[in-house]
Amino acid sequence: MKNVPLEIKEHLKNESDFGCVICGCPLLEYISTTSYKDDSNSSASTTENIVSVCPNCREKYHNGEITDSQLRNAKTSPHNKTHPKDAFYLDKTELTVKVGKSTFVNTPRILVINDFDVITIDRAKNGFLVMDLNFLDRLTNNLIAAVLRNDWMYYGSVWNIDYIHGRLSIRHTTQGISLEILIKDDEVQLLADGIYYNGHRIRITEDGIWLDESEIAMELKQCVLKNYEVGINIQAD
Repeated sequence: MKNVPLEIKEHLKNESDFGCVICGCPLLEYISTTSYKDDSNSSASTTENIVSVCPNCREKYHNGEITDSQLRNAKTSPHNKTHPKDAFYLDKTELTVKVGKSTFVNTPRILVINDFDVITIDRAKNGFLVMDLNFLDRLTNNLIAAVLRNDWMYYGSVWNIDYIHGRLSIRHTTQGISLEILIKDDEVQLLADGIYYNGHRIRITEDGIWLDESEIAMELKQCVLKNYEVGINIQAD
C-alpha cells in the first residue's frame, strides 16, 4: 500500500512490535484489511484498517493464502506480541554491533562508502531494531532496493527474504547480494557475501571486511569503538 502517512506507519510499527503481524519479520509493507483491491487506495489510510506485514506475507495475501479475516485477527494479536522472543529486539540500553572482528557501540552508521550510507542500524526507544539499508545494482550502481526505518522498498527485482528467531536474511541471487543481520547474546552481528557500490564488492565475515579482494579496516580489528559518527568508512574509486 503506497502513500501511507509516516505517523500511521510509526503507529503500526509500535502496534505490532516492529514486525509483521503474521510472522514477526521486521521488514515491513502495508496493506488494507478491507480488501486487496483497495490496497493502493491512499484514502483508506487509517490505523484501524491498515496492517503491517512482511513482503512474504504480503505475497501470500495477494495469492489468497492469507485472508482478510486472518489479517484482522493478527492485527489484534500480532506475532511479536504473542511470541516476544521472535522479535528483532535488544534487551539492553546500548546498541552493540559486531562487524568482522570490530565492535561498534552506539554507532548507528555502520557502513558508509564515499559518504553514502549503506548500512545503518539503530535502536528504537522500546528496544526494537530500526534499519536503513541500501542495495545497489552491481553493474549500473542504481538503487534496486532499500529499507527505510524497516519499510521495505524494491524496484522490479526478485528478492529472497527470510526471518526466524532474530536472524534476518536478504538475498538477491542474480545480483549476488547477500546480507544477514542477527541478534546473538544481546549483540547484533553483520554478515555479507556481496554488497555493491560503484561496482565494488563488499564482504563481511566473522573474521574481517573485504573490498573486492583486499581486506580493509584491519586497524579496527579487536577494537571496541563507542559513540563514533561512522563505523566502517570506505573511500572507493
